[in-house]
Amino acid sequence: MQHKLLLFTLFILFCLPVKASTSATILVYHHVSTSTPPSTSISPEKLKEHLEYLAANHNVVSLPELVQSLQTGKSLPKKAVAITFDDGFKNILENGHPLLKQHQFPYTIFINPYDVGQGNKLNWEEMRRMTSEGVTFANHFWDHRHLLDKTAYANDESWLAETKKLILKAQNEIESNLGLSFRYLAYPFGEYDADIAELLKNLNFVGFAQHSGAVGQYTNWQAVPRFPAAGIYSNLRTLKVKMASLNMPVIENSQHQVAFSKAPTKIDYKLTLNTEDLRISQINCFYKGKNIEIERATDSIRINIAEKPPVGRSRVNCTVPSKSQNGCFYWHSQPMFVAKADGSYLD
Repeated sequence: MQHKLLLFTLFILFCLPVKASTSATILVYHHVSTSTPPSTSISPEKLKEHLEYLAANHNVVSLPELVQSLQTGKSLPKKAVAITFDDGFKNILENGHPLLKQHQFPYTIFINPYDVGQGNKLNWEEMRRMTSEGVTFANHFWDHRHLLDKTAYANDESWLAETKKLILKAQNEIESNLGLSFRYLAYPFGEYDADIAELLKNLNFVGFAQHSGAVGQYTNWQAVPRFPAAGIYSNLRTLKVKMASLNMPVIENSQHQVAFSKAPTKIDYKLTLNTEDLRISQINCFYKGKNIEIERATDSIRINIAEKPPVGRSRVNCTVPSKSQNGCFYWHSQPMFVAKADGSYLD
């Protein structure tokens, strides 16, 4: 694993993307504080380090610019990155906003309207002030629940109907209080399934998750990847590699379902790829921090892991070098969400 990380570090040092790009990355943060849960927090000092690196090496664009450009085939500046925060904590305003404002970086905060102004959450007046200073606010569902938890519902139909109602309720609340809201939804805990993704598609929403990967032509717009950049993922040495990654050209993914009420006995799926720019013989996939064996074909790979995915959230990550962009590599992540025995999900 250390050898792979060293190899990825070399990629970032020599990655020479073209002047404009049809691939970009999105970062997700939560707290900006040293006194909040470590797994979802970044210190102001570490965030400052991230932002200084971005200012020197990347082009930070707004999330709406990133989405609109990639959906319409318009090129973005080279090495484009968008910055997002989930949950709308006050410490974003107190500790993060001054740093972002100093660099004049646009960013987006996903909020739960039910929680606005409660405890450590931003209130509407604070958000209106931030909006006037270039911050975008968007939908993180009505409240911060596990969308996949169906235990309180009689059937899937009533669960999905309630999910739809609360997505639109949150959207209306944001629009009425802030004047404008994009049709974006960041899934709480990054969790979704095929039914929720289809619901968002029918509502003309973009859905943002929390699995890894770059965004581009081949992105599923109801399962947009974002690189976590706080907690154990805040190390800039490894984050540099992720921010320079390219959108994996996945034509077909045989694993259509990502959420399971009961863990499957094994992980087994196929990715069909546009290999025109891929050094397919050098593709590597990782699971639980370890390199895994894969079956390679001319235009596809097969991942077959003979074990159940654990309860909670897990993922398989695959990377492959680009032929045309020296030192750059493509990144794809396959998330999996497995319920506990009682049908609920881990926080």
